[in-house]
Amino acid sequence: MTQLLSRYYFWFFVPIAIGAFIWFFLVSNGQREDLGLVITIIGSSLSFFYVVQKQKLEELQTFKQLFTDFNKRYDSMNEKLNEIVKAETLKDCHHDILNDYFNLCSEEYLYYRKGHVYGEVWKAWCNGMLYYLADDKISQKWKDEQNQNSYYGLTLEEIKRGSRKRTFS
Repeated sequence: MTQLLSRYYFWFFVPIAIGAFIWFFLVSNGQREDLGLVITIIGSSLSFFYVVQKQKLEELQTFKQLFTDFNKRYDSMNEKLNEIVKAETLKDCHHDILNDYFNLCSEEYLYYRKGHVYGEVWKAWCNGMLYYLADDKISQKWKDEQNQNSYYGLTLEEIKRGSRKRTFS
């Protein structure tokens, strides 16, 4: 319901404004003292319109900030992650890189659950996670880390669910 309201908030305003005018002219017979009520209803609707618009802008700015930060952090480890996929076994230095990557993924998940990351972005990130988790070495490290339960509830099942998520623009 919240997503519906935030996406189509303008179309909630239009019927309210039209209804106020119809009420003013038909029900109250255009009496001058009722004009204040009509103006109040329309003013309140416009205030609501402004608040929703401002909130959407703030949410978009938050998303952009998170998206930029997450991608910057991922870019700094992408090459190293690909080296891990190509390696035959995990080296000591690989463990820190994977822990950083798992922490990044769990932070993305946390912000997705809080509604700060769009579904289509989360789906793309999940597909990327599944690419790395398809590697046996990385998958085993993920399973070992899961025993510590330190990733905000992010599990392989959640990642798979996220990769199948239907998204609508």
